Amino acid sequence: MELTFKAWLLKQMERQDAIGKLAQIMTKLEPAYVPRRNNDEHKKWADIITRHGELVHVLAFNQAWREYQTAKEATSAAAPA
Repeated sequence: MELTFKAWLLKQMERQDAIGKLAQIMTKLEPAYVPRRNNDEHKKWADIITRHGELVHVLAFNQAWREYQTAKEATSAAAPA
């Protein structure tokens, strides 16, 4: 099973930094947002953040996405082929 950004973000809610705050805010907003088409995951979350967030959230999202990509790659590398 592939790690999604939402699943990764939910695990970050206890962090005491900007990513933790982003997780707390975005997990509340995301269910209310239903895209009209099936966008890629990055675009979906970037759209949510730019619509509902502030500059500090955009900056935190950029860092969170990089960390998520690293975690996703590590999960994929560890999974049996």
